[in-house]
Amino acid sequence: MAVPISKQCPQCSRPFQARRKNQFYCSTECRIDANNEIAKARYATFKEEAPKANAVQTELKKLKDYLASLTIVVQDVQEVDRDTITYGGRIYKRQAKLGRLSVGVSLQSGGAISVPGNKIHYRRQNSTSVDDCWEYVLSK
Repeated sequence: MAVPISKQCPQCSRPFQARRKNQFYCSTECRIDANNEIAKARYATFKEEAPKANAVQTELKKLKDYLASLTIVVQDVQEVDRDTITYGGRIYKRQAKLGRLSVGVSLQSGGAISVPGNKIHYRRQNSTSVDDCWEYVLSK
């Protein structure tokens, strides 16, 4: 037969006889009150941290916009046909439709930007939709 363990309730500081080894509180009310205090403390910390998280999110958006503004805008791109463009004496072949470009990047009709890996993102001349951007890859 198990011997009752004498403990002190961390919530109300009253002594009690624990019926189990893992019983910490003298009653259900004390356990609920203690858990509510922990939740309130967690919520208070969250309220303090939320503006910091919003500030970080705002800074990240600014950095993304800045990075997009660093993209090299290519001029003098010539359309040979629907699937081929030339730039700087090099021939690029159409690979895949991109649709709309990433946040902060907007191309006018006939505009292009270069991207790493010998690629050009290009919005065809006479295009009426901002979702009409294509990726062209350097032809070998």
